[in-house]
Amino acid sequence: MERKNHLWIIIVVILGILLLGAIGWGYYSWKKSQDAKNQLQSQIDELKNKITTTTTSSKKKTTTTTTKSSAKCPNILSESDKIAIAKFASYTNNKYNFTFRYMEELTVDQTQDDYMSFKGSDDSLMQVRIDKMAVIDFPPDMKVTGTTTLDLNCAKVTKINYMTSDNTQMTITASFTKDSIPYLFTYTFPYVGASISSDLVEAFDLTLKSLEFN
Repeated sequence: MERKNHLWIIIVVILGILLLGAIGWGYYSWKKSQDAKNQLQSQIDELKNKITTTTTSSKKKTTTTTTKSSAKCPNILSESDKIAIAKFASYTNNKYNFTFRYMEELTVDQTQDDYMSFKGSDDSLMQVRIDKMAVIDFPPDMKVTGTTTLDLNCAKVTKINYMTSDNTQMTITASFTKDSIPYLFTYTFPYVGASISSDLVEAFDLTLKSLEFN
């Protein structure tokens, strides 16, 4: 009888040990699984944060670039310039989105998207050539009499004065590039003396200064 009791005690102890071992192994497995889940979730959260940060940074850069490219160029006309061009006519090119003022003595001759011309009663001629049309087609006897560089309306303009060999005709060219597109303004007029010609040069300069890109 006493042996049977000892046997049952041993069996109970063994079962208790096995039960505790099973509980311990189950807890260990559960704990390891939870740690793996937590680590995976932490990696997912970190990846989400990186994606969010990158997207936000990209949006900021895009906004800055768009603002910069769409910024309107400042008008550089002084108060006296504005008074001087008060009677000038206005022309707008809708394809390239720019506007300028031109001398009241000139009338519109031709208007195309890439080419505009304005004529005067004294055979003067102002032309605006854009993109592939921005080429000079002067007579071969034209000689350069002066070159200047101007900063006008967000563009660096190269201005060149020409004179025919017989000093009877003067031409001014003003060329620049805007958004990778070449522009060429030309003004040809009879040379009738330094004083009057100087006034015409100043009037052409006002046309250049009035140029605004919208």
